[in-house]
Amino acid sequence: AFSLEAYAATAREFSALTLLSEPVALASFDAFMGAGFYGEALALFERSLRIEQRPLLFAEAYAAQRKAGVSPDIPTGAYALLADALNAPGFLIEGALAEMRRGRLSFARELARQAYERGAALPPGLLWDAGLFELLSYAPLERQEGDEAADAERLELAASAAYLSAVPALAAEAYAALIERYPERSWRPYAAMARLEAAQPPVEERKSLLPRDIAGEPEPGVAAFWYERMASLFPRNAGAALEYSAWLLSQARDREALSMLKGLTPRSTIEASLLASLLARAEPSRARAIALGLLARHPESPQAVDTALSICHAAGLWKEYGTIRVDYAKLAPALPRAWFWDGLDAFSLGDYAKAETIFAQADLEYEGYSASYNMGLSQLAQARYGDAARSFSVAASKAADTTRKSVAYLWEAKAHEAGAKPDAARAAYRAALQAYPLSLEAKRGLTALDAMRP
Repeated sequence: AFSLEAYAATAREFSALTLLSEPVALASFDAFMGAGFYGEALALFERSLRIEQRPLLFAEAYAAQRKAGVSPDIPTGAYALLADALNAPGFLIEGALAEMRRGRLSFARELARQAYERGAALPPGLLWDAGLFELLSYAPLERQEGDEAADAERLELAASAAYLSAVPALAAEAYAALIERYPERSWRPYAAMARLEAAQPPVEERKSLLPRDIAGEPEPGVAAFWYERMASLFPRNAGAALEYSAWLLSQARDREALSMLKGLTPRSTIEASLLASLLARAEPSRARAIALGLLARHPESPQAVDTALSICHAAGLWKEYGTIRVDYAKLAPALPRAWFWDGLDAFSLGDYAKAETIFAQADLEYEGYSASYNMGLSQLAQARYGDAARSFSVAASKAADTTRKSVAYLWEAKAHEAGAKPDAARAAYRAALQAYPLSLEAKRGLTALDAMRP
């Protein structure tokens, strides 16, 4: 008697040996589906059938496999084909999640963007994880009924996304709404508002970010207002104190910062590392003792080792830096900025090509500002001025704040100057000034270029 399972088993053996013609592949597909061999049916699309030509068949096998409790690992492009064939943008969301699990953020971002453009309701967390900050930035801020914690988290995601998208007005609006609704929930929105204020030009050059109903006695446009309000609402919070101290140091108010820092007892290795970093800034003469003390208290912590290296690097303690690299070599791969220290070591030894390779790989892996910026430095050291200018331009596009954006554009201008491209250098200097209008270095660069004009 005819057995569908036997027929499917024969088809499986045959398909594993050779590339099937389309009629035979279609017959095998029917046999596999009838016998419940859904994985084998999908596997036909790896060799003998093409998804773009038979999307409905592929969708049928995919759905059956999912219904059977198995999540198939399918190619990235297949999700878009499924969404088109079935008019179901939800497949794009599935694809975005799958690509994130594979660690391929750029693919996940593109699939999530397509899903959003086709009207799919994407969870805010997915938009955030995919790096689609600009879409999150414009999320509605009206209060949503239900869980207050969920409402607060939604507002915080929208505010943080706007901040990372360099849209300070939207970020301020979202943070202000968060503060108004949940004033004692967290110190972080106050710190964010303060950072937004600190990154802006002086108050006389622009409108304040302060909401009208919150402004009042303090002078508008002053970051100190937000930090002082944060400190008064969260007097015993170590995170708030560390944030406030970092700002005090940036204002050259070292004594106040030091007094606050010395009263703190860190509750975790991360807090201990941040405390050590700030103490080293407040007391640079004690940088060596602070770095080594942190290592003595947390000898097995990659975070502590990373911070100690950073302190030594900033203070020019190269002997101690080298000793730490050797003594804690077993932790080197686990350091939060392992790629940076490896690149720095190569750069310091004059191996600029190796440093560039390390920074380029980090740029692909983390898609961050620092990797692109340091890659530009490596290329500049090799007199590859065009490549360096492009890397600095990419870094500027990834900058999380106007100061870093301006610095990246400054280096782009210098690379163009070194490559004898004065017009491109002028454009980069102007971009630096647009990012930070008070940049004296950008103004000097433009003046020097104008003086060289015939």
